[in-house]
This record gives sequence, structure tokens and C-alpha cells, in this order.
Amino acid sequence: MYHPKNNNLGVDGLLRELHGGRMTEQSVGFAELTEWLHKSKRPIDIDTGTLLFVCAYRHRHAYNSGDYLPSVRAFQRLLIFLSVVYKWKFTAILDGTSPAEKAFEHQRRGDKEDSITINSTYIAMCAKVCRTMFIDFVVAPEEADMQVGRRNKSTIAMGCDGDLIAFGNKIVVMIDNYHQEKYRIIDMTKPITEYTKDELPLYYYYCKYGIRVIHWWAATMGCDISEERCGVRHIGRDKFLSALDSFEDKDPSALNEESFAQALAKKTTIYNRLCGAKQKIRDELTRVRHWFTERGKYYDNDGNILTIDGVLAEQSNRATLEHMEGMIDPKSCAPFTPEQRSDLNSLRTHNLAHKSYVDDKNINGLSLPEGKTSVEECTVAELKAIIIPRGGSVTGRDGNPLNKQELQRTVKAFLFGEKENSHTVYFDRSKTSNGIFAKIDTSQKKAVPEIINNLLKCSDYEKSLQDFFRRRHGTILRLENQIIKPMVLMVLTFILSSPEPSQRLMYHVKQPLLASFPVGAAVIIRDKDLVSGAAYIQWLKRHCSGCVTMSFSKRPIKCWRS
Repeated sequence: MYHPKNNNLGVDGLLRELHGGRMTEQSVGFAELTEWLHKSKRPIDIDTGTLLFVCAYRHRHAYNSGDYLPSVRAFQRLLIFLSVVYKWKFTAILDGTSPAEKAFEHQRRGDKEDSITINSTYIAMCAKVCRTMFIDFVVAPEEADMQVGRRNKSTIAMGCDGDLIAFGNKIVVMIDNYHQEKYRIIDMTKPITEYTKDELPLYYYYCKYGIRVIHWWAATMGCDISEERCGVRHIGRDKFLSALDSFEDKDPSALNEESFAQALAKKTTIYNRLCGAKQKIRDELTRVRHWFTERGKYYDNDGNILTIDGVLAEQSNRATLEHMEGMIDPKSCAPFTPEQRSDLNSLRTHNLAHKSYVDDKNINGLSLPEGKTSVEECTVAELKAIIIPRGGSVTGRDGNPLNKQELQRTVKAFLFGEKENSHTVYFDRSKTSNGIFAKIDTSQKKAVPEIINNLLKCSDYEKSLQDFFRRRHGTILRLENQIIKPMVLMVLTFILSSPEPSQRLMYHVKQPLLASFPVGAAVIIRDKDLVSGAAYIQWLKRHCSGCVTMSFSKRPIKCWRS
């Protein structure tokens, strides 16, 4: 549970004491962050704990009533945005079981008005979204922040939790707002300067004495496992730093939990000193340090459960592998209940973004008419009945109707593509209850800039996606000095909404597309029933350098003719 008005995520007051952690150092826009990530060439782990909460909170009324689909849909849209639009290559880390030590924090968050509880069914549904989108993910043994950065020490940690730093990550991207693209980059490798000592004294002491200073700060100022959110009463920032400063002229070995507890106790009130403040402070320093250095658990690449200090806690087995892969209940580690399995089986990840899935039993013209065994046997009306539901055209570029032979070739092209791809998914393209697709004119005579301009005016789009299209230096789209042929445009979210194409189909598609469109052009998927989602994007990156998304023409005969 977490409440948006409670900014105490992880360790209280820690971020503003570190390089890049102050709100005045916040950056806006993922375009520059993307460039920095690509240049770093480091793997990325995203702590999705807060991300899942944000998606659930935006649809909290539906979520609290047991309808998780709006929240899962929001989660999927953000993954599409990060992985396809900005091309981030990351591993999503999902929360597992809840540690008993965080019971106090869960209680504090639960007491907040409008708070919500992230349950195991919702996490499992988000894991299924990652799996079907071909996004690497791990369900952590316990908290996601314990897992982040553990399988590769050069990993860039990403999330919204100060615990990511306390667990030892050196480079942390704090995402303050995914939708508004606000973030801060915390760099724990910066060298000490005069500015550091004067303006960031905690970071100075971290460089001098190590990570234990961060752990002691967490114990004193308050963290997720503190019995009280304030940590140790009557000791604030100034007293904490003053206690550390008393060791400045001493040998570093003189600073330990016993001596530091004594220094802190001297800063408290006389009443607290009489009540054994030193012992209480020392116990809390030890307990919190143990939590961050030994108590936490994570999975290695083989499914073994290790503690933070590298000790084997549980040998890899079927249960650990299934939990890590989201195949059992994330929080209880038990098999899914019948209710959970029903929710997961009914989750159509390809249908989350647009809500226009159609049962193939209700589609007229899906196959050849009853009694007909070949396209040649069909009448003109029957051929049109097959083409039109698929979004195909029955008129030529000159505006005249296609003759029977041309209609037959078009039908054969559609049926060939569907035969090659046995996982075809069908969508409702009518202008009733179909969201953004019913509002945007995507006829063949519309140019891409004109259609995109209309898309920008549509309220169904996230503001961040609108901002992306507006950027002249966007990752995908640069319309200046580029001639992009007018084409039929569908929405970017359909890229990850369609089944996987066969290699043979890709062979027939590749050359016509490369010959038709300039490298670097923004080309959007048109015939979504026949094109892959994430798998197609991966194929595209390998074979079509410079392009990110592609489109089939209005009449795809050339693409699919064998």
C-alpha cells in the first residue's frame, strides 16, 4: 500500500542529501534520458512497485471494486511507451512476498485516505503483460528493490524508492512521474569536492565511511521498517551530521555502531538519556543495517535465492523458478486459486489498449462462403464481403471499382497471410464505441503529418505521447526534409496488439517495405491482424536499421504474393 500524498518512499530525506537528488536538479522529458541510457550501454532494472501503484491509483475506484483491467491497461501502455517509443531495454522487477519487517509501514500507508493494496492477482496480471510483450521481467522473492541491480553490478537502477540506494546501487534514476517524464539521476560515484563537503555533507561521509552511513541515516531519520516513521525521536538532520562530524579528526576505525550510538545519544534530551537512549539507538542502527546488508533476498540467474550478502538461502527448485517467472501467486508462493486462474486466462493482453476485440464467430466474410472451395468460385459481392471486414479497399487508386480478377488477388493475399499466421486476432473497426479509431480520418488520401496532427488533438492519448509526437527531435519521428508517402495510419498502440508473423511472411514483407519508405521514416502498422507486436519490433531492429515501426500499404498484394 502507498498513498501519493506520502512522499516518504524508502529512506526519509535521503535523496536531497545526494548528488542529483534535489528537486531543483529534476529533469523533464525522457528524450535526453534515453540518449544518456543508450550511451551508458548498461542494463536497466526497473523497480515496478511504484509504477504498479500509480496505474492502480489512477483507476482506484475500479481497482478497489475488483476490476483490475483499467490498471493493467495503463501499465501496458507505459511499457509500450518505454520499450517501443523510447526503445529502453530493461528488466521489470515485480514485488513478491511482503517481509514481516514492513508491517509497520503497511499499517501507516493503510491508514491513509484512498489508499489501495497491491494484491497478488494484479501483480500476476502485470507479469503476464510483460511475458506476452517479450519484456524481460522477474518476480522478486520479496521486495522488488532488493532484486534490482543484483544480477549485474553495472546495472542502472530505476524506480522511485530511496531503498534502491540503501541496497547499494551506484547509479539510480528516480522517476518522479512517468506520465510527465520527470526524473532525477542519483550518482553515488561522484568524487569528493569542496562543494560536496559544504553542500552535501552526508554524501561526503558516505564517501569517507561507506554505505553504513546511509543505513544509519535510514535508522535515525526513518525508513520502511521503522516502528515510527520519524525513526529515532528527537534526532534530526543537524544532530545526525553533528554526531558524524565529531569523528572527523579520528581514525575511521573509531566509527562503529557503538560509538556512533553514544554520539547520537548525547544529542538527545536529558530525559531520553536517562531512559537508555544509547542502547535503543544502537539496537536500531544494528537492526536497520542488518536489513540492508543481510536480511534482503534476491534471485540469481538460475533461480537460487540469495541474501544481500551473497549467502545461499534456498537452492533453485521448481517452486522458485515458477515464482520468479510469475507462474504462481507472487505473494503467497502458492499455486493460483481457481479465481486467479480465471482472471489470468481471461486477460487478453492484445486487447487491453483499444477494447475492440471481436469473436471470429461473429465476423461476416471471415472465410470463403459455405459450399465454396476456391476464390474463383466466389461472386463479386462475396469477394467484397471478405475484403471489407479486413479493412481492405474494393476500389483502385483511380477511384474506379476493382474488377473481379483484382478482387480475387486481394482476397488471396488476405487469406494467404492469415494462413501463414495461425494466431490471427480480429478487431472491430466500426465507428461505434471504438475510441480513438472512430475519431481519426485515416483514409488513403490523408498524409501522415495531417493524420498525426489529428492524433495530437485526440484526448484519448496520454499527454506524454502527445508531447513525444510534437518534439522535433523525437526518437522516431522527424517529418522535416522527409517525404513520407500518404498511407493509411492506425494507432501506435496496435504495434504490440497483434500476433506473431511467420518467417516466411516476413520474407515477403521486408523488401517491398524497404523499397517504399526512406530509412528513418516513421511508418505505422496498418493491417494489424497480420502483423506481430513485440516480436515484429525485434525483427525490425535486426533487419531494418533506422526504422522503428512499419506499415503495410492499402493493398498488400505485393507484400504477400508468393
